[in-house]
Amino acid sequence: SYAHNIWKYEQSIPEEFMEKGDTGIQEYLTLMNASLVIAHEVGWIDYLRTHPQDYQMIEDGQTFTIFRRLNYTPNYAHSGVVSDFSFSSNSITFTPQSESVVLKFRYFPFLQSSGCSLKPLPISKGLELVELSNCPVGTPITIESVSPLKRLFSSAM
Repeated sequence: SYAHNIWKYEQSIPEEFMEKGDTGIQEYLTLMNASLVIAHEVGWIDYLRTHPQDYQMIEDGQTFTIFRRLNYTPNYAHSGVVSDFSFSSNSITFTPQSESVVLKFRYFPFLQSSGCSLKPLPISKGLELVELSNCPVGTPITIESVSPLKRLFSSAM
């Protein structure tokens, strides 16, 4: 198909985590709150199969193999405490239980928060997470992306 002809491979785990080996891979998956790993490349499938203490194969499809991370409890907060997470196509809503929170979501400059100060928290050369401060404890907060049209028109001015 046309799309397959223009694809190029890109390692989804940043190089600085890959350089740390097994520890770095686990660290990155935890920072991304990944409880499942979907593998397509033979090298990754072999890696995950040879680490049964960390990954359990739950589906072996023709194209993709799905593994569950063992001994991992998902949590959207890297630091601080949050509850009541919900998602839409362009936003997340949650209730902070602390004034400062770092979420296990990549930061993008087009994100905006309804009630907290929002900025990037550099974790490594290739990864910035969402850092929130001055959050009203117990009040629902929404983080959403500014629409692509607004981004386009604001950058043209």
